[in-house]
Order: sequence, then C-alpha cells, then structure tokens
Amino acid sequence: MSISMMKFGLAVVLTCLSAGAVRSDEPVEQLGDKSAPGILLEDTKAVLPQGVALRKVYRKGIELTKQWEGWVPRRYNDAAGFCTVGYGHLLKKSLCDGTGNEVKFLNAISEQRGEELLVQDMMKAQIAVQLAAPKDLTDGQFAALVDFTFNAGGGNLKKS
Repeated sequence: MSISMMKFGLAVVLTCLSAGAVRSDEPVEQLGDKSAPGILLEDTKAVLPQGVALRKVYRKGIELTKQWEGWVPRRYNDAAGFCTVGYGHLLKKSLCDGTGNEVKFLNAISEQRGEELLVQDMMKAQIAVQLAAPKDLTDGQFAALVDFTFNAGGGNLKKS
C-alpha cells in the first residue's frame, strides 16, 4: 500500500511493507533532497568512561530523528552520493553499486529493522553528547542534541 502526501512542501510517498525483507528490483535512485545523514559521525570514536552508563534517548527523541531523517526501505544515494538505507543508515561512502557493505541490503528492509539500525547509529551521537554537554539536560534537550549530533557530527557539537 502506498500513500502520497506533502511534507515540508515536498511530495512524499509512504510505502507499507510486510515484516521482513522484500525483494526490490527497482534501480537505486539518487535522493538529492535528502541531506547526508550522520556522515560526520563516523569520525566520532569517543567512549564513555568506565562505569558510566549510556543515557538513553526517550521514545519521542527517536521519533524526532526518524521524522527528520525520513524513511526509505531500499538502498539509495543520498545528497552526498553515499549509499544509504532506512532512516539514514550509511552503508558506504560511495554510490550504491551492489558491492561491499551494501550486499546485505540488496533487498528492501522492514521499518522495524530500519529503526534498529537507527538506534545503533544514534549511540555514537549519544556518547558524544554525554561527553560534551551538561549532565542536567532534560530528556527533550538531550534528544535534540543527539539528533543534531547524529546529523552534524560530534566535532560540530563541540564547536557549537
């Protein structure tokens, strides 16, 4: 089932998939209007000090990031020309060509799998925020900074 709608002045088509992978024989498309999500985050290699627990992003924060990232169940080339899937999960820093890290994603993925990948990807941003920001942030402030860091990178968080 597909639903068309307008979001931020852009035409958006939502496609509902059944659980599990669905074969997609469609060619990979270039989504020039999508920003290159989280690509600077790879440079963030920070780890929390021993004994410090990772602060979780509450559900509304995950939904915020999902909304801004947008959902694409199949591989696509983002605005930077990087092969990406789901909610901005970076497969490799080059165009989709059916090789390398993207081989596991030749079929479309379920939205549940996409969210699992997003939550894993957001952990780097959570660590960066925890190390750089005040400890007394509200859940909403923490989630907003994690979303910012997921998109802009830990280095830009420190500079801001």
